[in-house]
Amino acid sequence: MTIRKGQDWGERVDTPTDLLVFSDDPSANAYLKEVYANGRELQSIAILNSNLARAFGLNGATIGSTTMLRTRLDLVEVSYVSISSQTAKMIFVGNAIIRNGWLRGPITGVFNSSFFRSWDCAPKAHPNDSKLDVVSIDQSMKIRQRLTAKRLVKLGSHLPHPKISYKQAESFKVDLEEPARLFVDAMDLGMVKHCDFRVISDAVSLYW
Repeated sequence: MTIRKGQDWGERVDTPTDLLVFSDDPSANAYLKEVYANGRELQSIAILNSNLARAFGLNGATIGSTTMLRTRLDLVEVSYVSISSQTAKMIFVGNAIIRNGWLRGPITGVFNSSFFRSWDCAPKAHPNDSKLDVVSIDQSMKIRQRLTAKRLVKLGSHLPHPKISYKQAESFKVDLEEPARLFVDAMDLGMVKHCDFRVISDAVSLYW
């Protein structure tokens, strides 16, 4: 069940006997992509080193206990078109960043939860609210402003800002005037010219 405002989130349960353990978010994403591509049933998942875990005040799953925290989460699907006009898809748990650099040019981030590395990028984000959180930096934002925002984003206090837009949506499309690199949970998927994101609500159980 998708989380609603004011509800508790997650419950302590017995550790599943069929638990799949992944080292990090990209390895879990690769499994999710394969499952969705082939119409297989998802198994229970744990991620040892996960940026997503910051939503729970954790670094990742703790393996070896008889009980674990079970959380139901959304996933995000991105369909993207490369500069060679090839179309591909990826399923991910955390975030996608479209950029060519941090200090110049437009930057777009699509978040399932708020955290990217040590940054609190999308303070309203919740990974089980059936929404994408989209943060966009205007290409006209000056280097000094970007450096200031970089300091503030660690505490999620970079918003509001006239050069940074923030919205929530069930889906999001971006057509790039100039190709940019697409990073999904820090994995470089190459140069793209179009991306189409959608939420897959209440899609997976993660264990911590």
